[in-house]
Amino acid sequence: MLFLQDFGISFAEQKLWEGINLKIPEGSIFHLKGPNASGKSSLLNAISGIIPEYVKAKTTGNILLGQTDLQAIPLKEKFHYLWHQLSDAEAQLFFPDCLSELAFALEHLALPPENIIAKINLAIAQFGLEKMLQRDPSTLSGGEKKLLLCAVAETIDPPLLLLDEPLNGLDKLASDLVLKWLKNKKEQGKIIVVADHNPLIETVADFSYTLPENPQPLTIDNSLFTEAVLNLQDKRDCAIKPFPEILYNIEELSFAYPNAELLFKDLSLKINSTENILLKGKNGAGKSTFLKLLTGLLKPNKGKIYLQGKHLQGLDPKNFAHFYYQSQITKENLLGISVKQNWLFWQLAIPELKDLPIKEDPLFTELSAGQQKMVSQQILPYMLSKFWILDEPFASLDENAGKQLLNLLQYKSRNYPGMLIVSHSLEAHRELFDIVLSFQNQTLQEEKG
Repeated sequence: MLFLQDFGISFAEQKLWEGINLKIPEGSIFHLKGPNASGKSSLLNAISGIIPEYVKAKTTGNILLGQTDLQAIPLKEKFHYLWHQLSDAEAQLFFPDCLSELAFALEHLALPPENIIAKINLAIAQFGLEKMLQRDPSTLSGGEKKLLLCAVAETIDPPLLLLDEPLNGLDKLASDLVLKWLKNKKEQGKIIVVADHNPLIETVADFSYTLPENPQPLTIDNSLFTEAVLNLQDKRDCAIKPFPEILYNIEELSFAYPNAELLFKDLSLKINSTENILLKGKNGAGKSTFLKLLTGLLKPNKGKIYLQGKHLQGLDPKNFAHFYYQSQITKENLLGISVKQNWLFWQLAIPELKDLPIKEDPLFTELSAGQQKMVSQQILPYMLSKFWILDEPFASLDENAGKQLLNLLQYKSRNYPGMLIVSHSLEAHRELFDIVLSFQNQTLQEEKG
């Protein structure tokens, strides 16, 4: 049984919440709910010991796993009792290959080599990772990284699993694998605490708990998403010259990461500057890689990419005059260390930007994953005239923030067409797009209907 007794968290002078009492029995899946900034990740961090050992905060009350006081155990020893999967998968991947990631904790448990190999083989078979053992984790897709972390949890097999947005960025097949794994862990008597906005968690959860409203929330201003502000942008962008009809011309593109199979083979495609495109494909098909190739962040093994008729040969700041790109890794889209500093950097590039109408200036480390995503997207209304290349823009957003982003995409689609979006959340909104492309058999195919 996991006990939280009269538990509370405060950051400096800001009280997140207090007086939480929970009892979570063995063999159960507990769904932790709440909007962005309600403190879901903070609660998981406190249970695992990241708070207060790594993230400084004041806690009150007790956290017990059976008769064990988890707060008395150093963070480096917690893996004997629990596995905490962070919402930011990159923060937990350190080694040059996936095999080392899977073996690390088992080696520290001093297991015999044959037992380590057996556990790893069982875990990778569960999540379809057999071909990835020699891959550099940094070259995996966002969904594959999530599956790798689930496989690490399977090898360690502790009594308590803390999972922060485990379905974030997963396609249906991968989501089904994780849900099946959660049900198996439940049957084995594990305690599973999941924080995720995905409603699929409700289908397997035994209990749910909505965190009390934060009495002093760090607010992230979303007025930039309103129709009124967007209408003002019409005037600002009217003098910008239109791009030529063909923005990208891709000729016989092939690409593979080291120690991996080809993602694309002889792919040829033309992308119109005013096309709205939804890009689909299973986890690991190469969607994020394709976007990085289009921006110059990666170079193809073979073939050429032309941007506005010019051969794209790597990252060139001048190319950003034609497109605006956001990575699925939110921290890569943020500038500086705080909300106002991020906006200040944008003001240096776009002098017309007004100051943000907020009093607080929280550090990014003080914000939830959803809030960080919202901060990164505040600039989008000022990029309407550019061709958008967005990778999983709905990841980590709660229902309200997701609706605001959808409204913005609808506006962009109608008034400033031109975007290429990777998202598992837009299948029900195909009306936004002129074309839906799917990665299949190392090439792109158009989906009909």
